[in-house]
Amino acid sequence: MDNDTDILNGTSEFMGRTSKHFLTYGNALSLFTVATLVIFGFFVSFNQTIEAEALITSNPPPVTLLSRINGKIQEIKISSGDTVKEGEVLAVLESSGEFMDILYLDSLLAIDQTIAIAINKLLEFYPVNLRLGPSIQESYTTYMESYLSYILLQSLEIENGNIYSMKERKTLTEKQISSKYQQLETSRDKLKSGKMNLNRYLQLYKKGVFSENEMEIEKRNYLDLLNQKLKTQEELEALSISLSDISNQTKSSQSYLTSKYVMSSSKLQLDRQTLISKIEFWKQQYLFTSPISGIISTYDSWHKNQEVKKGENIFTIVSNTSDNIFAKCKVPIQNTGSLIKGQKVLLHIDNYPYPEWGALVGTVKTISSVPKLGPVPYYLVDVELKNLTTNFDKELQFKHNMNGKAFILLNELSLFQRVIFNLRKTFRQ
Repeated sequence: MDNDTDILNGTSEFMGRTSKHFLTYGNALSLFTVATLVIFGFFVSFNQTIEAEALITSNPPPVTLLSRINGKIQEIKISSGDTVKEGEVLAVLESSGEFMDILYLDSLLAIDQTIAIAINKLLEFYPVNLRLGPSIQESYTTYMESYLSYILLQSLEIENGNIYSMKERKTLTEKQISSKYQQLETSRDKLKSGKMNLNRYLQLYKKGVFSENEMEIEKRNYLDLLNQKLKTQEELEALSISLSDISNQTKSSQSYLTSKYVMSSSKLQLDRQTLISKIEFWKQQYLFTSPISGIISTYDSWHKNQEVKKGENIFTIVSNTSDNIFAKCKVPIQNTGSLIKGQKVLLHIDNYPYPEWGALVGTVKTISSVPKLGPVPYYLVDVELKNLTTNFDKELQFKHNMNGKAFILLNELSLFQRVIFNLRKTFRQ
């Protein structure tokens, strides 16, 4: 019994000494651990980052051509993968005018308006049978009338304040009017004959002798004759007006003639600009031209007579001289107070997964002055890329409009600072 008591007393004494040792060692270990964490928190830092959407592009960027109207393709001149030059016609949509005639007129108007110095030269450069469509045709007729008046006025000889050779000018105009009358009579005869042929075709068409296509051709022939007659009448009226002007000018002074010349020139310029505007509007609606030199890319295969819808992506032109590859980033405005030029940026590209390929490294080059407003306001940031080699030393193949994520590295904060900031934020709340 005494032996058992001694054993229990000895065990208690041993446990007491052991607990003191454990307590001492535990406190020391805890203090060491806390000290280590504090030192670690002070000296070990982490980068504060901003995440943003990124788009890898180049200068010049790809250009997308959208259809401005609903229509049907009249002519397609290229295929996907073709190389095109700036200004080259890619495709044409159907319109009421003949696009070759419109482009011919457009090329003439690009030259100085005084290209023709005589009426016969004017009609040689500017034929009356151009098929331009109603809108352009109206402006073209007005322009031609102004041009005729301008040429007739310009051809008058002015010397020392006196007008010479007015009789010769008048005689010339009268001959031209006489010639136009003969042309008008000829046009009327042809029109009369054409109408008879049209009636005959119509009767035979009803009997089934001629096809609908042949009937349509005969109708167009008749309309051409009718247009020719109307054009001749317009030219005759313009010449009559010009003849009247000449007669009036013989009674006027040099100052009046000079004033008339200035007014005629101004009207010609105004009518010319109006005609150019009508053609430009037509080109925007019906013509697809390449704004840059490059390679054609299409999402669909386009063919003649194929319907297109307004706003549909028809062509994309990728520049074949692309350089200056960079990234455009949409940076949310939150935490952008520390965003400055020159900061390091890591770019994770969707086409090249980060675990396998790594990240591209760039620097902030430009930051938009004001954010773009919307559901999620953001600053537009351009990131400069020296090359396409990642931090894994892998070379990426450039493809236009590659998407990804950008991580902009801001100020470095220690772990201790981060804890203090979070505690301060908590206490303030």
